[in-house]
Amino acid sequence: MIKKILDISNKPIDNHYSQRNFSMKSEKIKATEAQLEAVLAVEDWTLDEIKRKIAHLGDSQFVSERAVFMMTPEIGERIGSTVKRAFPSTIGRLIFNLACLRPIKDLWKVMDYHNEVLNSGGIGDLTDKVTKLFIEQSIDHVAMHEFITAFNWMGFSTASFMSATLDLGTVKPSPLMKKLKKDMLADPKIKTAIATNDISTYTNAQNKVLAQVKEELEGKETSGMNIYNSGAGGSWGNNFKNVTLGRGVVPRSDDPSKFNISTAALIDGIPRDQLHVFADLSVTASSARALGTSQGGYVVKQFNAAFGSLVITSFDADCKTKHGMERSLDAKSINDYYLRFIEIGGGKLLRIDSTTKQQVVDMCSGGKTVKIRSPLYCVEKGGLCGTCAGDLFRVLDTKTIGLLSSKIGSKILLASMKAFHDMSVKVSSIDVHSKFMKIK
Repeated sequence: MIKKILDISNKPIDNHYSQRNFSMKSEKIKATEAQLEAVLAVEDWTLDEIKRKIAHLGDSQFVSERAVFMMTPEIGERIGSTVKRAFPSTIGRLIFNLACLRPIKDLWKVMDYHNEVLNSGGIGDLTDKVTKLFIEQSIDHVAMHEFITAFNWMGFSTASFMSATLDLGTVKPSPLMKKLKKDMLADPKIKTAIATNDISTYTNAQNKVLAQVKEELEGKETSGMNIYNSGAGGSWGNNFKNVTLGRGVVPRSDDPSKFNISTAALIDGIPRDQLHVFADLSVTASSARALGTSQGGYVVKQFNAAFGSLVITSFDADCKTKHGMERSLDAKSINDYYLRFIEIGGGKLLRIDSTTKQQVVDMCSGGKTVKIRSPLYCVEKGGLCGTCAGDLFRVLDTKTIGLLSSKIGSKILLASMKAFHDMSVKVSSIDVHSKFMKIK
């Protein structure tokens, strides 16, 4: 069987252990000192070396990519990384750091040991972090080029023997899924929901079944599960659901604001009474790609025509506006305001970057807000001042900020193209009454 993905495995450590109550009782995934030493002793990580080291537990010369160990300050010192306190990590993550990051000396000096799961989101976070180091000139273009090369080398060259593959556990409905689906469809509320096209009730019920089945598969640790957890090739709510549980809510081709409900899963085939639903699906998906792309392309042209002349007058200019956006920022939302300026009193400004990020988050603790300078409130004549626009444009050396508005149309165009591959309908419930009651 093809090896499971390098942990670089698409499963957080927290699925096995709590960070607050970490234990290594499971011999199945515990790394021995000999196995850890076998990895730490490697100076030059080649593809053959990775193949030799990643194997089965039981032999002191080989390790499991998911074997867990405690990353301590002592181990950090051995690999040249600053580790202030011990934390659980995996052999796969250690190999990734040693093979991809440590060889890039200028990057390794300013990067902490990377202990995050490298699924689609984790890869995005890592590349975003390295890109910001480049923008802030903490690393040069040579280090950036070396990172991209090493990252692609690791991903492509190890795929042949580490990538997960689909298996019967993630293609064929399990007995539990069959029972849960049968019970769901027998529920009078669900029967009424199907008859009345109550998409909210049906989707919520389907999601509950999906969550239970996912939990069952997590316990069995099927190889196909890694594909869906990674986010790199399919998803639980679209591909897995459609194949094994049921298509669910499908927009109508004659009016996409209205929907039909299909209970059929692709593995079971399409029943005659639901043929029209799947026909709607084919027509709607194809028309989105054929017609929606033209709409998105036209919006791009409209934005370029409307805002193409909008420029930054000077990167050093400050219009001294008295207004700004009041925001309470956390560790995640602050990334949306990278290289923007906040007011800290006395006419002073603080730029949000890698060195000040935590300081700004701390300023917002307890629900406090900060005032962010924004183009929305800029009073500069003849364009936007560099302070309200933010410092990213200085780094990119571009003053034609208006042309960036075309990204809105580009997103519409890309969404139309993606609709051909994913026609899943996301349903959310909003308590409108409570929202409006907060407005004074």
